[in-house]
Amino acid sequence: MNWLTISILCLAASMWLNAAPQSADKAEVAYKAALEKEVADGDLKSAIAQYERLARGSNRAVAANALVRMGQCYEKLGSAEARKAYERAIREFAEQKDAASQARARLAALGGAAVPAAGPHMRVVWDDAVDTWGTATSDGRYISLPDWVTSDVSIRDMATGEIRRLTNRGGFEKSGGETEGTAISLDGTKVAFTWLKFTKPKTTSEYELHVINSNGQGERILLQGKQFSNLQPHAWSPDGARIAVSAREGTRYKLLLVPHNGGAVQTAWEVPESAQINISPGARMEFSPDGRWLAVSVRSEGPQVTASVFVLPVAGQAGNPVEVAKQANLAAWARDGKSLYITHWQNNTATLHELPMRDGKAGGPERMLAALPPNPDGVIGLSSGGVLYVRAMWLAGEVLGGPFDASLATVGPLNKVMAGGNGGPRDLVGMGVRYSPDGKKILAMADWTTARIRTVATGDERSLLIQLPRLSRVEWNANGSALLAGGMSNGGERGIFEVHLQTGAARMLVAVEQPWLFAMSPDGGGLYYFKRSSLFIRDLASGSERQIPMNGLGDGTLPWQLQLSPDGQRLACYQQGTLWITDVSTGQTAIKYSREDGEFRGISWTPDNRFVVALESNWRKKLKEQVVLYPVDGGDPIRKDAPTNKLQGLWLSPDGRQMLTVRRESKLQVWALENFLAPGK
Repeated sequence: MNWLTISILCLAASMWLNAAPQSADKAEVAYKAALEKEVADGDLKSAIAQYERLARGSNRAVAANALVRMGQCYEKLGSAEARKAYERAIREFAEQKDAASQARARLAALGGAAVPAAGPHMRVVWDDAVDTWGTATSDGRYISLPDWVTSDVSIRDMATGEIRRLTNRGGFEKSGGETEGTAISLDGTKVAFTWLKFTKPKTTSEYELHVINSNGQGERILLQGKQFSNLQPHAWSPDGARIAVSAREGTRYKLLLVPHNGGAVQTAWEVPESAQINISPGARMEFSPDGRWLAVSVRSEGPQVTASVFVLPVAGQAGNPVEVAKQANLAAWARDGKSLYITHWQNNTATLHELPMRDGKAGGPERMLAALPPNPDGVIGLSSGGVLYVRAMWLAGEVLGGPFDASLATVGPLNKVMAGGNGGPRDLVGMGVRYSPDGKKILAMADWTTARIRTVATGDERSLLIQLPRLSRVEWNANGSALLAGGMSNGGERGIFEVHLQTGAARMLVAVEQPWLFAMSPDGGGLYYFKRSSLFIRDLASGSERQIPMNGLGDGTLPWQLQLSPDGQRLACYQQGTLWITDVSTGQTAIKYSREDGEFRGISWTPDNRFVVALESNWRKKLKEQVVLYPVDGGDPIRKDAPTNKLQGLWLSPDGRQMLTVRRESKLQVWALENFLAPGK
């Protein structure tokens, strides 16, 4: 699974995971009220108080504009506070270009030295990155990464742009596995990486931790075992002696310290199952500069959504892991070891903060340093020169639709049905599009909380603000009278909600840990969903639930999509290149089809319940995407090239004669955040 696929699948989840439940619309309404107080009423002091409250809010566009207006109010009062307001707008909201430009202009008009434009700023240093599942050297010169096409491990020279392979597996088909996470030593001499070794047929695999010298010599296995259902390197100690590695054994997570020259593996943290903490394969970790502490990003698996940063002792001293920051992710240690840099999400924007540290614990209040690039997807590393390397996703999309028939004699042509945005989350990505049960309307998401509903006959569209701070999936209910939304409540509880079609008001139906996996029965009386790796159905009238065993799915396996057949008798689900069908009455689950050379991008049922239609991609071989018809009772699949490429998801109309999909442009980028550190940091 490449980092681009991981990022696309996880971006929506990660963005609502750390969201503050504050409405951007409320901030805009409050800004207009302050503006009226200033301009219409002429009450400058009251307006200043209102602008100050907005400047401390989470809507950064509104906050920046509020500071500019506040400065103008102070100017009218003849107060020197005007300069402070403008300087604050430039210093704290550099990414809000228009507001920062206005603030500079006003400072210039006031005379004296203006705040230089140099301040914290960002630039793209690697556009259309092949992958970034790795770390950086201490000088920021090299980044490690996997090569998903050839199954090799590589390093990129950030100064020249050269990518050099350290291994030569002979291509994916011959390799017998794939490289996953990588971590380069701080001095750039070695790279640790995960090798996922496939069995034949590719239904099981085994994780191995390898290390190789940066000249491509000396590859060897450090750790292996069939007990691991995941094994990933995250960071090297400053002296290059140990590697921080996350491991999963069944449902338990461990953090291991693995010596690179042999020796006993140390378990630094065995997470109790009761803690419901997830150390994800792409989690950020970093040793403190003195090697005494290890900072780790974790996520909760319980109903209350949290993302936290823990610090644990790793140099032999006693002590337990300590949570130092909530609703935050790790960026890096300060070079002097006296602070941690962490990130927070607020209303689709991520910001970088400094957290003082003392003896492995938080030593004071946080201080915001800078905004991060749009759609940030994690930090790669902080160089000794003070450059923070951040990976981010560039996204754009549009909804396409066209004719379809179950024989695949006709698929398309596809035409634009709904336009999307460019370069950000407001582009109809992440949650797809759906026909209403009567086929008369189309539902799509304009952003993470706003639905767009289009009437097919007239082309009219309307927006619906769903009253939840973050969503991960939205569907129609069984009769089209309401929406079903998986997401997070204002209190931070994950679950599946019923959403009023006119007001957007949301009512929780059930609290669940994976709110993006659910399906409603055709009669509207039952709701299928997952708890951890188990499937349940809830009777919505009585509130009772029962577990469906899904015999044959495999321990710990969680599908990427769940689709109930129109007759309500079978569930189809997939993960990467494997399609399962479950009989909901018996729980019997069978792997119907498995592809080693591709992956599913979306599935839908035909109205007669006989076929699952899939959109498939083979990105390794860069082959054209295909629409595939899978007979659920046996038989060979029928394939046809998709009308165009870069498609995500496939949804059929209730009569099976029309299809919808999303054409999505996406690419990974590496950004450099510079000039954000105080002198000496």
